[in-house]
Amino acid sequence: MAGHSLKRRGLPALLPLLGAGGAQAAHPAGPEADWDWLRGRFLAAEGRMVPASRPEATESGFQAVGLLAAVHANDLPRFERILSWSLATLRRPDDHLWAWRREEGSTDSNNSTHADLMAAWALVQAGERWRRADLRRQGQAMAQDVLARCLLPGDSPLLLPAAGGFFNPRRGVLSPGSMVLPAFPALAKAAPDRRWEHVRAEALSLIRRARFGPWLLPPDWLELDRSNGRLTLATGWPPRFSAIAAGAVLHLCWAGLGRDPPVAAALAFWEGQGEVPAWADLREGRVAPQPGHAGLRAVARLAEAASLGRGTMDSLPVLADSEDEEAAGLVLLCRMAWREIGLSRRGE
Repeated sequence: MAGHSLKRRGLPALLPLLGAGGAQAAHPAGPEADWDWLRGRFLAAEGRMVPASRPEATESGFQAVGLLAAVHANDLPRFERILSWSLATLRRPDDHLWAWRREEGSTDSNNSTHADLMAAWALVQAGERWRRADLRRQGQAMAQDVLARCLLPGDSPLLLPAAGGFFNPRRGVLSPGSMVLPAFPALAKAAPDRRWEHVRAEALSLIRRARFGPWLLPPDWLELDRSNGRLTLATGWPPRFSAIAAGAVLHLCWAGLGRDPPVAAALAFWEGQGEVPAWADLREGRVAPQPGHAGLRAVARLAEAASLGRGTMDSLPVLADSEDEEAAGLVLLCRMAWREIGLSRRGE
């Protein structure tokens, strides 16, 4: 089992943290069971995914997670409910992208590129699964607007975290964890555009180059000097590797690149700590005193199995271990990735 190999490789403390015992064995493995838990915990009747940490708020990223989970579980009625609420409440008036956050009648109309890529990917998958051309067209439109509005101007088509606010003539601020590598092939097929190939290549190059601190980890937030291409830790953001940047590790594994250097670096860091910490400060070389949540631990388990090319899903945290919506979303996405890249020796 993956837990045994991690123990050999220096992560004995992860085993009790991940609860690799009776709770794991009793947890149903399929996408339907994962969705049953997620919707029972977070989905409101009207189609809003309600964050546990901020019940009054809605974020497009969590709506996109709900869409992906519903399509993987073959739940068309709830997929349509989530989509209908999102379109009515979050869709921006001038394009097909979604406002990233709404809270008590106040909406931040800037989008989240990560969320829009995930939602477009879910819509394309839904169109294929349920033979719904209308859903596929909505995914195409979102994907096209990401290309139209969320690329850093210039010769290199780098994805910005949002359409507005992340670049000026001197610099661009980037987030390696927002670049959803496994979605690009499906989006390129659904919305053909030669830029997808370049977007993927630039994203992959950035994730591989942008590694900092004593552990050479990707940061949550990255700054690009547009005059010379120099990459540094972003000014104005914590210089950390946390759940945000762990998304880059998840996406590499999901894209079939589980042996890539950033994945290996993250694994070496986690193994060296004995447990998965909540964050690492890449400027000062400090590590959080508190452990990371279940979502971070799920990424560590996925990375370990992807680097070996095998494992069992019993090694992943259960969704019920999730402390909040961020943790639950990461656990769920890791379970999706695990199934899609075929890490288990038996059907799970």
